[in-house]
Amino acid sequence: MEERPKKTWWKFLVQKRILIPFASIVVLAAVFFFGGGWYFSNEIESGGLSYDYSPSEFNLEIVSIDGDQVVISGLSENERLGKPGVWGLESENVYGRVFEITAEEGDQVTRRLVTYEGAFNSGDDVRIDTYSYDVDPAVAHDLDFETVLVGGSLGELPAWLVPGNRDTWVIFVHGRRASRQEALRLLPVAVEQDFTSLVISFRGDRDVDPDPRGYYGYGVTEWPDLEAAAQYAIDNGASGLILVGYSMGGGIVMSFMAHSELADQVVGLVLDAPMLDFGLTIDHNAASKDLPLVGLPVPGPMTDIAKWIAATRFDIDWEATDYTDELEDLSVPVLLFHGEQDPTVPVKSSRDFAEQRPDIVSYTECEGAVHVGCWNSNPTRYESAASEFLAQFKD
Repeated sequence: MEERPKKTWWKFLVQKRILIPFASIVVLAAVFFFGGGWYFSNEIESGGLSYDYSPSEFNLEIVSIDGDQVVISGLSENERLGKPGVWGLESENVYGRVFEITAEEGDQVTRRLVTYEGAFNSGDDVRIDTYSYDVDPAVAHDLDFETVLVGGSLGELPAWLVPGNRDTWVIFVHGRRASRQEALRLLPVAVEQDFTSLVISFRGDRDVDPDPRGYYGYGVTEWPDLEAAAQYAIDNGASGLILVGYSMGGGIVMSFMAHSELADQVVGLVLDAPMLDFGLTIDHNAASKDLPLVGLPVPGPMTDIAKWIAATRFDIDWEATDYTDELEDLSVPVLLFHGEQDPTVPVKSSRDFAEQRPDIVSYTECEGAVHVGCWNSNPTRYESAASEFLAQFKD
């Protein structure tokens, strides 16, 4: 008996006249995912990698001022306006701070206002400033300081040096697209305990040469700049270092701890919303976005394709920007802060860190706080935790 030939799957599809529709679906799916991946790889470049020195826009407006009460519209434009705590408020020529919320109606929020420079008026366009202090240590806190130049591999790196009498120095590392002003919230706590403080800049800052790649490296390229600052501190009398890292600055700190020969000089870390895994941060942000035109959530496979395309186009080593494996090797005390409603860096990364290393990590999760907003949400609690942590490092 003659054996009947076996039908292949594609012959079956031809016979059933569904090969063309099937192939069309496959092609459309490929175009959809690859096209979406290419689009979001551009988002990774523009939103995460590229240097951007443009200031945030004045997207709020002062409606009225009555004594120390200011009514501001624009809650839909900036959620920080409606967040409890302390925030800077600035216009083109005026700087102040807003405190407790006393009323909220629709898109308008009423808060207590203290003005430090100039005077606000009704109709002024303003913006929220997360740093909550303006200019430099002298203007913000009446602290004596000098601007020193740290010799980095790409050129000189300006830094603020606030002198103290202890042999341990505190080095502050700001985050992506931020500035040295980010340290002004915690700086007085270090000064009160008589630490010498060094608030550094690194490649890609406004007043510093960019990295030859033209992109942020999330610690991969920036850690030598922190090493140069650490060497400066040691050359000028430091016998121990406490590193403070904000957001991407936390990634720079972790990269330094993994690669620098000076890591053994570090006696403690303070990390505020640290970006411990750049790839996880991309996943976190993609999950909160919708696809253009269709308005549907970004599917996970599309994010994976976008990251693969971005790695090829922009020379990203995702494994190199994942510092979670390095956490197991840490042996110094860590003070860790993270906002519970952080839309930028997933709070889960800090929760996992605290759970993984309870032997060294003191963790404070701030209810309702946004990215690097723990101090803003409750300055007293933040400064108390930092003061208690720093007090253990006696010379």
